[in-house]
Amino acid sequence: MKGTLPNWNTLSKYKNHITGDHLKFSEYMSWKAQGIFRSWWFVVIFTTITFTWLAVPVWFHDPARLWLNYYLSYIAVLVESIIGIGVASQSMRDAVILREIKKIGAHDSEHSVLDYKIDVEALSLIKEIHTMLKEKDANR
Repeated sequence: MKGTLPNWNTLSKYKNHITGDHLKFSEYMSWKAQGIFRSWWFVVIFTTITFTWLAVPVWFHDPARLWLNYYLSYIAVLVESIIGIGVASQSMRDAVILREIKKIGAHDSEHSVLDYKIDVEALSLIKEIHTMLKEKDANR
């Protein structure tokens, strides 16, 4: 059925720890990797290794600096790819949910217009009955 979440979503054993959304394995691994890459201990260790590699050239020969460049470029691509998987999947899920909310909102607005029409009709009927009762009391 178009516009609803796929069946795998309700059967998945992986869940987002914040939202409770069901996740595919790749999305789950993306969130786990983001948790590692976006932690202070990773930043400190990664920065220490990088500055040591650059600050003490005696420990590393010239090709090592070239490999550091390759390594850092690879890490940048890897991190962005992993984070992109999670963000893209979450965006798709959010789009489906937003469309459902839009349908509900359109449905509610139709009902509120209908309720208003019913209220206006009911009010006019009440006024008519009230007028009839006044006339009946006046004739007594």
